Amino acid sequence: YTNTSNPETVFVRVEKATEPTCFAIVDFDLVVNPAVNFDINIPSVVSVCDGDPFPELDATPQNPNIDLNFVSYSWADAQGNVLSTNPLYMPMAEGNYSVTIALEPCDATTIGFVAVRYEQPMFDLGGDTCAGPDTILDATPDNYAIDDVSFVWLLDGEQISGADQATYNPTTAGTYTAIVSVGDCAGEQMVIVGPELDLMVTEECLPDAGSLKQTLVATTNSNVGSFQWRENGELVGTGPNYIIDWGMQSGGNDPRTFTVTLSEDDCSNSKSITVTQFNCVIPQGISPNGDDLNDCFDLEFIADRFGAFSVDIYNRYGANVFSQDNYINEFCGVDQNGSDLVTGTYYYVIKFAESNEEYGEMVSGWVYVNQPTN
Repeated sequence: YTNTSNPETVFVRVEKATEPTCFAIVDFDLVVNPAVNFDINIPSVVSVCDGDPFPELDATPQNPNIDLNFVSYSWADAQGNVLSTNPLYMPMAEGNYSVTIALEPCDATTIGFVAVRYEQPMFDLGGDTCAGPDTILDATPDNYAIDDVSFVWLLDGEQISGADQATYNPTTAGTYTAIVSVGDCAGEQMVIVGPELDLMVTEECLPDAGSLKQTLVATTNSNVGSFQWRENGELVGTGPNYIIDWGMQSGGNDPRTFTVTLSEDDCSNSKSITVTQFNCVIPQGISPNGDDLNDCFDLEFIADRFGAFSVDIYNRYGANVFSQDNYINEFCGVDQNGSDLVTGTYYYVIKFAESNEEYGEMVSGWVYVNQPTN
């Protein structure tokens, strides 16, 4: 019999073959339930690290309106040996497994999976470090190819969006965690990253023109840290500024090298600068002998700070022997006719295109020209 509706009440008459008047009639309701697609969360691969137990798996269907009293379970190994008939099962060894879930009288589903153990990924992030454009945290494992693992990076316990590569450039301070996984087996390591300590150092003249002092200035955008200044390894000052007093130096105009270090906790950054007093003071003498030392009246430092200016040079009789607009370092003991000037004292007048706070509109003084003897 094939039903014509669902549900359907079916009547059955049973009669005696030799006596048609001898019969009985029974009826029953025929209900055809739809096939059930079980909602069961069993992964195709169950993986752990070497030495760790496998997790307990749950084959209980999550479908609503299923009477679990009519559901049966059968866990089996690759050889078909039944290992358990409970809804929960924990594999004890690596291998292929299956579980069959049946809902009486007709629905049944078999799910296969493999249990595997992996060697834990091994990597070394190194010691604590500082943030910055050149800082790279590297979680490349020693025992796996990069394509065989996955990467997750955390900052202070929160996952960093888009950070899924072997390396990461930390730009802010905090605790960074790298998680390297193969299957469900993961290696994890943390490193503390201190603040980025960017550092710049420049030289500036003191406001009093012609002074034998100049200032070294260290600046940072970090807003943290302390400064230390050293010359030849010896601590000579602290703070962002250091004043050089050339009048206290016995070595004349020899260049001097200073190193400033910015430190915060375990992070530091250092910069060095080499300076001479002529970087700041208008020269009072030149010796145009071709040795590349004080050959010319070098005022480039003024042009760098205050822009365009002109220079006029006069002899002791007041005659103009040299004139130059947009001056840098053009006067080298030669007059405007191309003749060498005689050794002696000359007088300069510097006129600025725009007035400035150090020299105003004009500054004048003397310079001694020491010509080589023949």
